[in-house]
Amino acid sequence: MPISIPERYVFVEDLAPGGMSSVALYQDINLDRNVAIKVISPGKHYRRAFDEIAALERLRSDYVLDVFDVLVDNDTREIGIVQEYLDGRDLADHIKKHKTSAGENLRIIFQISTGVADIHSAGVVHRDIKPQNLRLLPDERIVIFDFGLARMIENGGQTTGFVGSIPYAAPELFKDGLVMFDESVDVYAIGAVAFRLATGSTLPAVDKRFATPQVIAADAVGNSAEVAALLTRALDIDPARRPTAAELRNACERELLRDRHRALLVHEGTTYTISAENRNISLRVGNTSVLQITYNGLDFIVTNVEGRVLRNNSTVAAGDVLEGSLVFTFGGEAGPYRVYVPFDISHPEVIA
Repeated sequence: MPISIPERYVFVEDLAPGGMSSVALYQDINLDRNVAIKVISPGKHYRRAFDEIAALERLRSDYVLDVFDVLVDNDTREIGIVQEYLDGRDLADHIKKHKTSAGENLRIIFQISTGVADIHSAGVVHRDIKPQNLRLLPDERIVIFDFGLARMIENGGQTTGFVGSIPYAAPELFKDGLVMFDESVDVYAIGAVAFRLATGSTLPAVDKRFATPQVIAADAVGNSAEVAALLTRALDIDPARRPTAAELRNACERELLRDRHRALLVHEGTTYTISAENRNISLRVGNTSVLQITYNGLDFIVTNVEGRVLRNNSTVAAGDVLEGSLVFTFGGEAGPYRVYVPFDISHPEVIA
């Protein structure tokens, strides 16, 4: 007898079965939304079911599948995971039908690395990042799903015998005997997905990955040398040399926000704007103080200082990178000759 599903969930249709489960679409009539219920039967994969539930219950991310409820049938010992229903298609299908642009690749990698960074911050290793487990929604958001191989970091990562997907698996996972692993296996998988996006092909056979380092070109990822270098490091055979998912996310974010920042400086009732349209400003206060600021597309940098200029009571020097909101002080140490000039930087949000 199949697992008992609460009446609030009304069956709609069966979906494609997973490797160790069946999945069906239901409507949650209480909250008027579609959900997918993944039913896992007792057997050799039963332990993985609990790992998957534990992993998903700890996660909150725009780029990771949400779990709403867990059903346990005491009679059949089946487990039902009530989760977010993901419309759209797998990234694997998208790649087969469309040649992605460098800009699109950068946005996709940003979303994957953000989701993986969120997974790692929750103390989880996914272990099966690949295009088939990345859902591209109609709003172009990427969502990571299928946590059947996930492990909690706190328990220590180890496995005997290879599990996963060969084209996206880190080289250390192919060793004989007991294999130790950590978050870096997910970072390698991000690099492998990026390689697929950049070249249209999966990585070569495992022995060739050891022999020839795989390189991802900047012109395949938004013309960002920083992102390309990190992705190339992600494919390093030495896990210790790979970047973190958070480092990848931050590099992608910086590139996606290039030329989108604005800074405002207000002096004597006049507002000066520094942006991609007006990259340089030179402000003279009194007869002796001059401050020049340049926007290079990523940062606001002090390029010249003359006279006494302070930034939040610290001396300003050429080469300083300005961040957030602050107040410049021009003039002497005290008295009426000091002039205060507020400076504020907007921080746009990445809309990938």
